[in-house]
Amino acid sequence: MKLLLTSCLALLLSGCYTSSMMQTAKTLDKGEREFTVGAGPYTSSGDILASPDFMLRWGISDKSDFGIGYSLQLNGHIRADWKRELWSSADQRQFLSSGVMADVFIPNDFAGDPVYIGICAPLYYSFNHHKKRVPYFGQRISLGLRDLSIIRYAGVNEPITERVSLYHQMYYSGAAGIRFGQNRFKWFIEASYSLKMEHIFRNYFNTDASVDDWQLSRGYDRDVNAQITLGMTIGRKG
Repeated sequence: MKLLLTSCLALLLSGCYTSSMMQTAKTLDKGEREFTVGAGPYTSSGDILASPDFMLRWGISDKSDFGIGYSLQLNGHIRADWKRELWSSADQRQFLSSGVMADVFIPNDFAGDPVYIGICAPLYYSFNHHKKRVPYFGQRISLGLRDLSIIRYAGVNEPITERVSLYHQMYYSGAAGIRFGQNRFKWFIEASYSLKMEHIFRNYFNTDASVDDWQLSRGYDRDVNAQITLGMTIGRKG
């Protein structure tokens, strides 16, 4: 019982920007709906944890759909995206799509990181549609909207006479998966990863006994996490 409670607590307190994509490049038909649930292990700063992912999508035209996703980790990672078909093969077996996504990642209270709000550009490719196995690939880059003014100080390498404290984050994610099945119930397995890139810029007035002057501090850090997601998609025609 103690082991079970410890495992559940680790699951709830774990916090990681999910890299799962759980979708092919083919958009849903107008009026079609699709619910996806997945779960699996992922790494977070060297630890191996687990968390479920959920996504609901609607077809809004013949070549575009809309989705809302949520990854359960204490406070969670919320995504909302619009996907548009860019290209399809004549036999309708290959698809390339893109779109735009907004995401909000709320780290757990123990991480100490601020809430992340980003705008994301995704790209998806999949092939072998109308067959039992559909391989798919995806990538996306998310630009954090917090402290974007850090760009103004990109070329500043010497202390300046103003107080500045900026913390900016970006994420790059990539995924590869296979979807199985041809009926309304489909299964999938997916491997993905995310790269967190964070920049810190601080300019402050140091009043230590030995120092009484403006000081400049720069920082850059990155963190790579991997994830395996297994799950099921339930589709419903409009």
